Amino acid sequence: MMLYAGGNRHYVGSTYNYMNALYLKLIEAHYNGENDTVLQLQTEADAMYKIILAYNNIIAGKEIMRIIGVDCGPVRVPLKALTAADRETFFRKISDTTLFSYAAKKNLTGITAR
Repeated sequence: MMLYAGGNRHYVGSTYNYMNALYLKLIEAHYNGENDTVLQLQTEADAMYKIILAYNNIIAGKEIMRIIGVDCGPVRVPLKALTAADRETFFRKISDTTLFSYAAKKNLTGITAR
């Protein structure tokens, strides 16, 4: 949000694939001068980032996309796919955040970490 507040309007980032609604709310709150909302939303995003980065942002991003219904295929070498146990742990941790309330959902019913 600091870069946006400083005038940056050019973005690159894979989290836009599944967190765009959160970013739009952040920008709206910024324009409306709702600094408490900006802080709250940024705190939510930070909690998600910490989990995503702990699992490697590329690997975690592909897993999130798979969970929301867009299977982007396996990760490429030299990256290693998550094990079934890691998928389950990642799903549990990321589900404890607000990510899925913002992520576009193709179909979240009956999703499990396979």
